[in-house]
Formats: sequence, C-alpha cells, structure tokens
Amino acid sequence: MAKEAPFQLLQLCVGSHCLLYNLDDVNYSLRSFTGTKHKVLKGFLYDKYTTVVGVGMKEVAQKLERETGVIIKNPVELRKLAEAEKSLKGNDVRGSKLGDLAKLVLGEHMHFVKPKKTTWWSDKYDEYGDPLLSNDVIKYATVEAFLAYEIGSELLRCSYR
Repeated sequence: MAKEAPFQLLQLCVGSHCLLYNLDDVNYSLRSFTGTKHKVLKGFLYDKYTTVVGVGMKEVAQKLERETGVIIKNPVELRKLAEAEKSLKGNDVRGSKLGDLAKLVLGEHMHFVKPKKTTWWSDKYDEYGDPLLSNDVIKYATVEAFLAYEIGSELLRCSYR
C-alpha cells in the first residue's frame, strides 16, 4: 500500500474571499499547528458555527486532524447534501466530482483541470524565502474552493426552506 501524500494546501472560501493556506509551512517533523501563528485558523475550523463543505469532507477532516491536529468541528459532505435535496431527487450523486455537482446544483457547466504536480510552485519567492504557488495552482485552488462554497451555500439554503 502506497503512503498517502500529506496535504500541501488548505483552500478556504467565504463569500468571494478565498484563502490558500500553505501547509508546507507546518512543522514537517510533527506536522502540527503549534504556536500563535495558527491559532486563528484552528479556532475558525473548530468553531461550531463554521460549516466546512466539500467533496470527501469526512476523509479530508480525518486526514487533516491526523496530519496536523487541526479539527474541523462541522465537516459537511456536498454529495450528501445533494442527495437530501428534494429538487435533485432521482440524480445519482454518489460518485460525483465538484464539477458534476456544480452542473447539477448551480446549473453551470464547469470545466477546470487540476495542474500537474510539477507546476505547483513558481520560481518566485516571498519575503521569507518560501516559494510562491504557481498562477495555475492559484487559479485552480480558488475556483475549487469558490465552487464548493457556492454549491454548499445553495444546498444549505434549500435545506432550510
């Protein structure tokens, strides 16, 4: 069995604001979020009023906790939300990817391609000497986070009607 690669990037979106959080910055030996630098992020994800949506969220939340100790208090699986939505009954969403859910829930066809691993980092560095993400990764990661947010917002709105 191949060893699962650690998360490199945490993608968050609230409204039209996306945050890409470099997990390579986390202490490699412990893969833990220690110190005050990560306190706000940990608090945000652990807050019972924060709903974190995505495809495969249970597995993502478990892996993030295993790797970093960060707990997502309220992870919500987008496919389960879609299955529960009355207007989507009859659609099999069990194996759906994010683009499939966007078409089904938002009525928009989305075509986006995950960049190859070799293009993750640019040849530019920040003021601390850390490599910056490539433009392709930034575009992909923000679109992916924004779509998850929009789909989750729509499905959660529907569930409260």
